[in-house]
Amino acid sequence: YLTADASGNFSGTVTTSAGVISPGDKITATATDASGNTSEFGPNFALMTPFDYAMLVAKNLTSSQLITGASGANGDIFSNANISLTGSSVVNGDATAVGTNAVVSITGTKTAGATALTLTAIDLAYYSSIADVSYNSDQTWNGTQLHFTVPNEVIYIHGKLTISGAITVTGTGTVVVDNTVTLNQPITYANASAKLAVLATNDINFSVNGQSVNGFYYAHNAGNNASAHYPEAVSINGCIISDDAGIGKPVTVIHDAAMNGTLGYNLHLPGY
Repeated sequence: YLTADASGNFSGTVTTSAGVISPGDKITATATDASGNTSEFGPNFALMTPFDYAMLVAKNLTSSQLITGASGANGDIFSNANISLTGSSVVNGDATAVGTNAVVSITGTKTAGATALTLTAIDLAYYSSIADVSYNSDQTWNGTQLHFTVPNEVIYIHGKLTISGAITVTGTGTVVVDNTVTLNQPITYANASAKLAVLATNDINFSVNGQSVNGFYYAHNAGNNASAHYPEAVSINGCIISDDAGIGKPVTVIHDAAMNGTLGYNLHLPGY
C-alpha cells in the first residue's frame, strides 16, 4: 500500500507477485483512513502494452502521409521519443509521446511528456524451445495458405523470411524470425478467428505495392535498431511496433480490436 500526505496526495511503487497482474488488466484502488474507513473504488486504470496501439515507435515517429484507425477509433499511436505528423496524416484516436507531440489532424487527445513504454526482448531461446515448427535457414513463402495446425502454433525461423506470394492465414499462430522479414505480397485472414503475429529481430519491410496485410508485427532487438520500412503504400490491419520507422509512402494502420491480454498471452507475444 501507499501512504498519502495530509492533502490526500500519494505517489510511489506497489510491487505484486509474479502473475498477479497481466497486460490488459484493469487496476483500481481504495483509500483507508486512520479509523479504518474505506472509500469507494477509484476509476479503473488499464495496463497498456505496445500491442494496444495501432503503431508504436521507440524512436521518432515522423510522417506526412500516415493514417491510423478509422471513424475516430482504433488508431492510437505512441512514441518513446517525438511525434511529428504533417500533411495528409490523420490519427483516429490518441497520440502519446515521451517527447514533443505535433499532429496535424487527430480525433482524440495529444499527450506529451509521457512515461516510456518498454519493448520487451524477443527471447529467441524461449521461442526456439516452444516452437512447433523450426527452420535453420532463410525461408521464402511463395503464396497459398499459412495453416496453423494447432491453436497458437509457433514457427521459428533462424534466418530471413520473404513472403513472395499472397498468403491466406487459417488458425492462430506466431512466426518468430531471427533476422529480416520482407513482405512482397498481401496477407489476408481466412475468417474472423484467424490471427497472425510476426516477431523479427531485424527490419520488417512492407513492400506490397498498396495492398493490405493482416497481423500483429513487432521488430525489436537489443541494439534498438530494428526498423519498419514502408517503401510502398500499405494498409495494415493489426498493429506495428518497431524500434524505428521509415515511412516513405502512404501508410494506413487500423488496430485489431481483438487484441487483449488473453490473445497476447496465447500468441506468446513479448511482454505477456
